[in-house]
Amino acid sequence: MPRYLNYVIYPMQNFAMDDYEMVLIKCIMFFSNEAGLSAAGKSIVSAAREKYLSSLYNYGRNNKCATSVQATLRIAKFMIMLSAITSLTHLMNEGVHVTSLFNIIEFDELIQATHKTTPPHHTPPPQG
Repeated sequence: MPRYLNYVIYPMQNFAMDDYEMVLIKCIMFFSNEAGLSAAGKSIVSAAREKYLSSLYNYGRNNKCATSVQATLRIAKFMIMLSAITSLTHLMNEGVHVTSLFNIIEFDELIQATHKTTPPHHTPPPQG
């Protein structure tokens, strides 16, 4: 928990994030994983991520920062925070996996599926 506070909560407070930025950050996080997608799916996810990243920059530039350099720096700090969130998520997933592996705590299938580290592999339907 101290890691989460130091790398996520405190920076969010220091940035004085508002609801718009939080929603845009969540969208960027949602569209950050392209694993297991087809080439077309990866392209769609990448385009969506770029759209929300651009929206975050424009919002920051117009509402939070006086210069484009300040807006760019703000976005860079957000990306560092997202990196910390990703790392903490992987640690949490590993903890659940190890706990489940050694039957320390019995998790239901939903919890195990939520914390599964590899996405399901779907084969594309045959072209006809």
